Amino acid sequence: MESIGDLPTDEEFARIKEAICEEESAIAGIDVQIDGLMREICRLRFKQTKHRERIGLYQGSISLARRLPQEILASIFQFCARDGWTRFPLTASHVCRQWRAASMIPLVWSHLYIEANNVDPYRRASFWLQRSDSAPLYITLDLRNETSTAEMLSPVVNLLLEDSRRWRSLRIISHWIDHANVILGRCNTSSFPQLRELDLAILDDFVTFQDGNQIFDGVELADLSDCFQNASQLRAVTISRNVLSSATPLPSSIADLTLHFPSSTISAVLSNAVLLNILEQLPLLHHLAISISSDPQRVFRDDVDEQRSIIIPSLHTLTITSNPDIFGFLPYIRTPSLVNLHLRSSTEPLGYVVESFGRTVLQFIESACPPIEHLELRDIDLSENHFLACFSHLPTLQTLRLHESDISDEVLNAFCGPEALCAHLKILDLRWCGQITGSTLVRLARSRLMGGSSDQHHLDPITTITLINCAFVGEQHIMDLSRIATCRIVMNDVDDCCRTTGCCNNERYRRRLYLRNIGAVESERKIIL
Repeated sequence: MESIGDLPTDEEFARIKEAICEEESAIAGIDVQIDGLMREICRLRFKQTKHRERIGLYQGSISLARRLPQEILASIFQFCARDGWTRFPLTASHVCRQWRAASMIPLVWSHLYIEANNVDPYRRASFWLQRSDSAPLYITLDLRNETSTAEMLSPVVNLLLEDSRRWRSLRIISHWIDHANVILGRCNTSSFPQLRELDLAILDDFVTFQDGNQIFDGVELADLSDCFQNASQLRAVTISRNVLSSATPLPSSIADLTLHFPSSTISAVLSNAVLLNILEQLPLLHHLAISISSDPQRVFRDDVDEQRSIIIPSLHTLTITSNPDIFGFLPYIRTPSLVNLHLRSSTEPLGYVVESFGRTVLQFIESACPPIEHLELRDIDLSENHFLACFSHLPTLQTLRLHESDISDEVLNAFCGPEALCAHLKILDLRWCGQITGSTLVRLARSRLMGGSSDQHHLDPITTITLINCAFVGEQHIMDLSRIATCRIVMNDVDDCCRTTGCCNNERYRRRLYLRNIGAVESERKIIL
């Protein structure tokens, strides 16, 4: 049997045990040092955090938000309250000392929103009135809940009427029209020297049931000319209803009128004769906007006497968003001062020309002879003959915007040459136009750049061209156009109506251009390599 080895002697065993104890003691000492260092690290990290907090405070004290004057902060707070954050003045007052000071400016509390179902609306109104001091008041009364009644807001309305001289705007949102009438009826004995805007939204005019069907109950809106007989500065009125009635007189001082007809689940009749009766009351009308939601249940009644015509001498801007049937009232109005005309269809594009609509537009332009400078057609197609005839009566036209309203190369060619139509045309905005070609646009821009062939027929050059999703306009055409005029392929107007629908957000267009640019860069890199 093999020997395992010599075992350590007692003296060697004792020496090894002593060495092990020394190493364990060293380890314990190191652990103590580590604990001390860890405590020191924690202490240093705590000091580091404190310094960082102080840096944050110092940076906050010199940030733009802290350096803004209180007046600018107050204006920002006011915009937030105006855009629907009704409790923002209260929220801002709890942020910091500077914001609290800015929130004490009375203008911040100018926008007062009262809902019938709120807890203690009277106390809320009283608090806002106290904070607003003598600032103008922009009041919204919301009775949207079907169970709410105007009587619930009666004490609040009485409180607000005590400060009626400060009212700048009034908005009433009511489910039923009689509830709105109760509030309006309380206004006829008060004075509103600063009231400029009135907005009435009635959500449901059809409250009477007959044979299981819901019909118009015949309740008319209160006489606004009587309710606000002491509102000499009232200029803008917006009315949103399911029906149109001329039984309600409007203040003759109105310069800006907006009529909105939301979609309805039951049949509703709109009369062109009634619309003319309303417009005839308003000799000072400057802006008119009519918006009718696309609704298969809505019926348009063309019941106007062929011999009738009314003059709206000061009308500057006319915007109609509707089924083209409502445009039938156009030939019966005379607008000698009309500069901006916007005709927009609220229905799905038909994809073909409607001759009756073309005749209506042409008849309006021929009879009214308006000095139109800006013309917009959206989802509306005219024939070549109607396009040419309309443009021949628009010598002052400067801006032409067509959105899914196809125009042919033959019509665009009429803007070229010594006898070109619309000699002052400067801006073209073409979107989703499926017929025009890029070569025709380039030829048009170049011909207008020449300024005409004689001094007697001077042509203004095309300065801006917008092309969005036009199938037959290529990159080379855009490059050629960009050398002549400002060429845009994306939206940049803040008030562009396409922003609300998102139809021209150009995500696909920008993606396609991005991929093309990447391809060009890759090709160039390969050539260099």
